[in-house]
Amino acid sequence: MPDNEAFKDKADPEEKRATKCLVAIKKQRQISSLDGLEWSLLREIKLLQELKHENIVKLRDVFHNKNLIYFALEYGPIDLGKLIINKKEIMLEPQHIKCIVKQMLEGLDYLHSNWIMHRDLKPGNMIITADGTLKLIDFNSAKIYGSPGREHTATTTTINYRSPEQLFASMLYGPAIDIWSVGCIFAELHLRSYLFAG
Repeated sequence: MPDNEAFKDKADPEEKRATKCLVAIKKQRQISSLDGLEWSLLREIKLLQELKHENIVKLRDVFHNKNLIYFALEYGPIDLGKLIINKKEIMLEPQHIKCIVKQMLEGLDYLHSNWIMHRDLKPGNMIITADGTLKLIDFNSAKIYGSPGREHTATTTTINYRSPEQLFASMLYGPAIDIWSVGCIFAELHLRSYLFAG
Protein backbone atom coordinates (compact mmCIF):
# COMPACT_ATOMS: atom_id res chain seq x y z
CA MET A 1 0.00 0.00 0.00
CA PRO A 2 1.62 3.32 -1.03
CA ASP A 3 2.21 5.97 1.59
CA ASN A 4 -0.16 8.90 0.96
CA GLU A 5 2.39 11.35 2.41
CA ALA A 6 4.80 10.51 -0.41
CA PHE A 7 2.32 11.70 -3.02
CA LYS A 8 1.36 15.01 -1.42
CA ASP A 9 4.20 17.05 -2.93
CA LYS A 10 3.72 15.49 -6.35
CA ALA A 11 0.14 16.74 -6.68
CA ASP A 12 -0.52 19.22 -9.46
CA PRO A 13 0.09 22.74 -8.03
CA GLU A 14 -2.88 24.00 -10.09
CA GLU A 15 -5.17 21.69 -8.10
CA LYS A 16 -3.85 23.05 -4.80
CA ARG A 17 -4.44 26.71 -5.66
CA ALA A 18 -7.76 28.23 -4.65
CA THR A 19 -8.76 30.67 -7.39
CA LYS A 20 -11.39 32.55 -5.36
CA CYS A 21 -13.10 33.09 -8.70
CA LEU A 22 -16.79 34.04 -8.67
CA VAL A 23 -18.79 31.60 -10.82
CA ALA A 24 -22.37 31.04 -11.89
CA ILE A 25 -23.75 27.57 -11.21
CA LYS A 26 -26.11 26.09 -13.78
CA LYS A 27 -28.05 23.05 -12.57
CA GLN A 28 -28.93 20.54 -15.27
CA ARG A 29 -31.34 17.62 -15.52
CA GLN A 30 -30.90 14.45 -13.56
CA ILE A 31 -28.42 11.80 -14.54
CA SER A 32 -30.16 8.52 -15.28
CA SER A 33 -28.23 5.44 -14.24
CA LEU A 34 -29.86 3.49 -17.09
CA ASP A 35 -29.61 5.92 -20.00
CA GLY A 36 -26.63 8.06 -18.98
CA LEU A 37 -26.45 11.70 -20.02
CA GLU A 38 -28.56 13.08 -22.85
CA TRP A 39 -26.73 13.78 -26.12
CA SER A 40 -27.54 17.50 -25.96
CA LEU A 41 -25.94 17.76 -22.52
CA LEU A 42 -22.82 15.88 -23.60
CA ARG A 43 -22.60 18.07 -26.70
CA GLU A 44 -22.89 21.24 -24.58
CA ILE A 45 -20.12 20.11 -22.21
CA LYS A 46 -17.84 19.17 -25.12
CA LEU A 47 -18.41 22.47 -26.94
CA LEU A 48 -17.87 24.59 -23.82
CA GLN A 49 -14.63 22.75 -23.07
CA GLU A 50 -13.29 23.41 -26.57
CA LEU A 51 -14.54 26.95 -27.27
CA LYS A 52 -12.03 29.65 -26.33
CA HIS A 53 -13.05 33.20 -27.20
CA GLU A 54 -13.49 36.48 -25.34
CA ASN A 55 -17.20 36.59 -26.21
CA ILE A 56 -18.00 32.97 -25.30
CA VAL A 57 -18.66 32.06 -21.67
CA LYS A 58 -15.87 30.02 -20.02
CA LEU A 59 -16.67 26.66 -18.47
CA ARG A 60 -14.72 26.42 -15.20
CA ASP A 61 -15.83 22.95 -14.10
CA VAL A 62 -18.51 20.27 -14.40
CA PHE A 63 -19.52 18.14 -11.43
CA HIS A 64 -22.42 16.05 -10.24
CA ASN A 65 -24.05 15.59 -6.87
CA LYS A 66 -27.13 13.58 -5.89
CA ASN A 67 -27.97 12.66 -9.49
CA LEU A 68 -27.78 16.26 -10.72
CA ILE A 69 -25.11 17.75 -12.95
CA TYR A 70 -23.79 21.27 -12.42
CA PHE A 71 -21.83 23.62 -14.66
CA ALA A 72 -19.52 26.15 -12.99
CA LEU A 73 -19.47 29.00 -15.52
CA GLU A 74 -17.89 32.41 -15.80
CA TYR A 75 -20.04 34.91 -13.90
CA GLY A 76 -21.84 37.90 -15.41
CA PRO A 77 -23.88 40.14 -13.08
CA ILE A 78 -26.59 40.88 -15.67
CA ASP A 79 -27.97 39.29 -18.81
CA LEU A 80 -28.81 41.31 -21.90
CA GLY A 81 -32.54 40.59 -21.53
CA LYS A 82 -32.69 42.29 -18.12
CA LEU A 83 -30.67 45.21 -19.45
CA ILE A 84 -33.12 45.70 -22.35
CA ILE A 85 -36.28 45.70 -20.21
CA ASN A 86 -34.80 48.08 -17.61
CA LYS A 87 -35.78 51.20 -19.61
CA LYS A 88 -36.17 53.51 -16.63
CA GLU A 89 -32.69 53.06 -15.14
CA ILE A 90 -30.52 52.14 -18.15
CA MET A 91 -30.28 54.35 -21.23
CA LEU A 92 -28.88 52.68 -24.33
CA GLU A 93 -27.11 55.18 -26.56
CA PRO A 94 -26.18 54.28 -30.18
CA GLN A 95 -22.55 53.68 -29.13
CA HIS A 96 -23.69 51.19 -26.46
CA ILE A 97 -25.83 49.28 -28.98
CA LYS A 98 -22.96 49.28 -31.48
CA CYS A 99 -20.58 47.86 -28.85
CA ILE A 100 -23.08 45.15 -27.80
CA VAL A 101 -23.84 44.05 -31.37
CA LYS A 102 -20.13 44.09 -32.34
CA GLN A 103 -19.27 41.73 -29.47
CA MET A 104 -22.27 39.53 -30.28
CA LEU A 105 -21.14 39.23 -33.91
CA GLU A 106 -17.52 38.55 -32.94
CA GLY A 107 -18.61 35.65 -30.72
CA LEU A 108 -20.93 34.39 -33.44
CA ASP A 109 -18.23 34.68 -36.11
CA TYR A 110 -15.97 32.52 -33.94
CA LEU A 111 -18.72 29.89 -33.64
CA HIS A 112 -19.51 29.88 -37.36
CA SER A 113 -15.79 29.77 -38.24
CA ASN A 114 -15.67 26.56 -36.21
CA TRP A 115 -18.80 25.16 -37.93
CA ILE A 116 -21.09 25.63 -34.93
CA MET A 117 -24.61 27.09 -34.95
CA HIS A 118 -25.83 28.44 -31.60
CA ARG A 119 -29.51 27.97 -32.58
CA ASP A 120 -30.94 29.83 -29.57
CA LEU A 121 -29.58 33.38 -29.65
CA LYS A 122 -31.70 35.69 -27.51
CA PRO A 123 -30.93 38.43 -24.97
CA GLY A 124 -31.44 36.00 -22.07
CA ASN A 125 -28.63 33.83 -23.48
CA MET A 126 -26.05 36.61 -23.28
CA ILE A 127 -24.40 37.88 -20.12
CA ILE A 128 -22.44 41.05 -19.54
CA THR A 129 -19.46 40.77 -17.21
CA ALA A 130 -18.38 43.42 -14.70
CA ASP A 131 -15.92 44.89 -17.24
CA GLY A 132 -18.65 45.23 -19.90
CA THR A 133 -17.76 42.20 -22.04
CA LEU A 134 -20.69 40.43 -23.66
CA LYS A 135 -20.58 36.62 -23.54
CA LEU A 136 -22.74 34.10 -25.40
CA ILE A 137 -24.06 31.43 -23.05
CA ASP A 138 -26.38 28.38 -23.07
CA PHE A 139 -25.10 26.01 -25.73
CA ASN A 140 -27.78 23.39 -25.04
CA SER A 141 -29.20 23.79 -28.58
CA ALA A 142 -25.86 24.40 -30.32
CA LYS A 143 -24.94 22.03 -33.11
CA ILE A 144 -22.03 21.38 -35.43
CA TYR A 145 -23.02 21.81 -39.07
CA GLY A 146 -21.19 21.48 -42.38
CA SER A 147 -22.62 18.46 -44.17
CA PRO A 148 -24.73 19.81 -47.06
CA GLY A 149 -28.32 18.63 -47.01
CA ARG A 150 -28.17 17.60 -43.36
CA GLU A 151 -31.48 18.05 -41.56
CA HIS A 152 -31.80 19.84 -38.22
CA THR A 153 -34.62 20.29 -35.72
CA ALA A 154 -36.83 23.19 -36.81
CA THR A 155 -38.01 24.35 -33.38
CA THR A 156 -34.78 24.93 -31.45
CA THR A 157 -34.74 28.75 -31.50
CA THR A 158 -36.99 30.75 -29.15
CA ILE A 159 -39.99 31.77 -31.25
CA ASN A 160 -39.44 35.56 -31.04
CA TYR A 161 -36.01 35.10 -32.68
CA ARG A 162 -36.87 32.21 -35.00
CA SER A 163 -35.99 32.64 -38.68
CA PRO A 164 -38.63 32.39 -41.45
CA GLU A 165 -37.34 29.00 -42.62
CA GLN A 166 -37.73 27.62 -39.10
CA LEU A 167 -41.21 29.14 -38.77
CA PHE A 168 -42.14 27.21 -41.91
CA ALA A 169 -40.78 24.06 -40.22
CA SER A 170 -37.86 23.67 -42.63
CA MET A 171 -35.26 21.23 -41.39
CA LEU A 172 -32.70 22.38 -43.97
CA TYR A 173 -31.02 25.52 -42.67
CA GLY A 174 -27.59 26.85 -41.82
CA PRO A 175 -25.86 29.56 -39.76
CA ALA A 176 -28.05 32.27 -41.30
CA ILE A 177 -30.64 31.46 -38.60
CA ASP A 178 -28.24 32.90 -36.00
CA ILE A 179 -27.82 36.07 -38.08
CA TRP A 180 -31.62 36.46 -38.21
CA SER A 181 -31.69 36.25 -34.39
CA VAL A 182 -28.97 38.92 -34.16
CA GLY A 183 -31.10 41.20 -36.37
CA CYS A 184 -34.09 40.71 -34.05
CA ILE A 185 -31.91 41.50 -31.01
CA PHE A 186 -30.44 44.58 -32.75
CA ALA A 187 -33.97 45.92 -33.30
CA GLU A 188 -34.93 45.03 -29.74
CA LEU A 189 -32.02 47.06 -28.38
CA HIS A 190 -33.46 50.12 -30.15
CA LEU A 191 -37.13 49.45 -29.44
CA ARG A 192 -36.63 48.08 -25.90
CA SER A 193 -39.28 45.49 -26.73
CA TYR A 194 -39.64 42.46 -29.02
CA LEU A 195 -39.48 43.09 -32.75
CA PHE A 196 -41.70 40.03 -33.32
CA ALA A 197 -43.72 39.03 -30.27
CA GLY A 198 -44.20 35.26 -30.34
